[in-house]
Amino acid sequence: HARRAEFRDHARARGGEISFLSLHSLTVTFLPGWLMRLKAAAGQMTSRVKPENFDRCIDALSEGGYDFFLTYAHPAVNIPLDPAGYPHLVVGHDSLVAVARPGWPQEWRTDGMPMLQYSRGSFLNKMAHIALAQPGAPRVYVAHTDESSMAEAMKSMAVAGHGVVWLPRLLVGDEIASGRLEVVAPELPMQIRLYRNAARGRGITGRVWQAARDGGEGYAKPE
Repeated sequence: HARRAEFRDHARARGGEISFLSLHSLTVTFLPGWLMRLKAAAGQMTSRVKPENFDRCIDALSEGGYDFFLTYAHPAVNIPLDPAGYPHLVVGHDSLVAVARPGWPQEWRTDGMPMLQYSRGSFLNKMAHIALAQPGAPRVYVAHTDESSMAEAMKSMAVAGHGVVWLPRLLVGDEIASGRLEVVAPELPMQIRLYRNAARGRGITGRVWQAARDGGEGYAKPE
């Protein structure tokens, strides 16, 4: 308890603490650089982030324990948050891209590509099914399911040659550029949104929200 109190005192001395929920892959690809720019614009503060799957992030934000939620978004996927209580900004963009290791077997063209699948309830699984319905998407069959829905683990499976997987481009840009993975289907654009719990209206959260609105990724805009 003494250590926790000491941490709170330190946070206050540093200008307050902000708390984020975030989808796992965004904590790897987007949040580190974006949060540095945000802190530079909003002033002194400490931060904490809890990477979680989509449904748990929604629950935790609704329960009131966190200030912000960083997520992907697409018009075809419902985000069950009341805009009055949980407004959002668009702070970035990414796309979902189908990738596989180059040199895959010829039978994948004729018999269908083995697909690496996320767990049923995950946000990226919903996005992958939308992508599969696009013109130009390959014929696939489920060869592997990752129940943790960790995009980083799925990327490793794809690099090893297990099959095709839909991943955020920001996560696989280096592998595509180096030739370790190749794009095998049309991409699906996604927004990166920052949701705010409006009930947590402390001064520091207001400054962070304004900084995200004014700057963020350079094209942040409210919707």
